[in-house]
Amino acid sequence: MKEFEYLKPDSIKETISILSQYGGKAQILNGGTDLIVGIRDKIIQPEYVVDIKAIPQLNKITYSKQDGLHIGATVTLNEISDSKVVQRNYPILAEACKTVG
Repeated sequence: MKEFEYLKPDSIKETISILSQYGGKAQILNGGTDLIVGIRDKIIQPEYVVDIKAIPQLNKITYSKQDGLHIGATVTLNEISDSKVVQRNYPILAEACKTVG
């Protein structure tokens, strides 16, 4: 496996800066399954792995009648299916996430 530099930004702004700086040399790590398998199988060989799992703004589910439902990029299928907001307003989505997740 080719070595890579592991980066863990604290904000969306920092993530954008890193991705702008490194472009195609960087890969985002979120759930990790596809990326880790790709690295292991030498299909993907990033120079930089950017871990976004700890960015608080990306791990939120919000809802308002005016804006609708917003699901952050790092929210898991289990979190979506367990969300009272999703269960109440989008029950089919909650059930689908439960089936997949």
